[in-house]
Amino acid sequence: MGNCPSEFAHVPNGLGCIVQCPTGKGFELTTTNGFSCTYKEDPTITFPLKVVQGYGDPNVPEPPKSYKKLPASDIYEDAVKDFNENLKIALAKLDKEDRVAEAFGKLQDAEEVRDEAPDAYEKARVEYYTLTKGDTWIEDEKKRVANTEAQPTVDNYLNSYSNIVSLKDQQQQTIDAVNGVKENVIGVTDNMKFSVAAFEKQLTELKNQIQLDKKKKIIEAETYSSWYDLILNILIAMVTCVAIFFVAKAVMKRVSPSAPITPPTT
Repeated sequence: MGNCPSEFAHVPNGLGCIVQCPTGKGFELTTTNGFSCTYKEDPTITFPLKVVQGYGDPNVPEPPKSYKKLPASDIYEDAVKDFNENLKIALAKLDKEDRVAEAFGKLQDAEEVRDEAPDAYEKARVEYYTLTKGDTWIEDEKKRVANTEAQPTVDNYLNSYSNIVSLKDQQQQTIDAVNGVKENVIGVTDNMKFSVAAFEKQLTELKNQIQLDKKKKIIEAETYSSWYDLILNILIAMVTCVAIFFVAKAVMKRVSPSAPITPPTT
């Protein structure tokens, strides 16, 4: 079994040495699963102890010595180092539990005046959940807030932008259609101008042709009229001559005697 350094104590069964539990900090030795130091008020806070062999002859008692003065000090030094690291973790847990309890109390107090002091409530909430869920909680919370609060606003802006783009496309289509109609109207206007000009030209030519035809007919009518008058005059003259001839003949007939005239007797 041997002797144990001054920083160590014999295990209950006497078969080795372990670092003594810091009873002044609320820890005690437990043997449920090996040898461990367990916090009295919270048994979940516990850490194992490393068992090392004693030094010297167990039958020859010696005054306690520090492990640092022993030839095999490295063995004990490893056990002490392991103990200190585990104790530090356990104390950190205790400190965290105390801070969590304190933060929870602050959160409860802030919850009661949440409407009057929203900033204080948010600060207490961040402190409590950071302690209980770790430093990554704040990043997860930012994502949650972004998804639940900011995302609807972003979606609204995206929808508005999509509507604006759609309206712009519709307006562009309308503008293109108007431009197309405008081009067609201009083309029709040009065609109408050309058609009107051509029609006016044809109408002028037709008017001129009518005037020419009219003049021609007038000339022809005048020519026919002069010949007609000449012929008519000739016919009238001939008829007159014939009439005079027959009248003269008739008169002559009446004047000439029907029997020979005899001279009177004396």
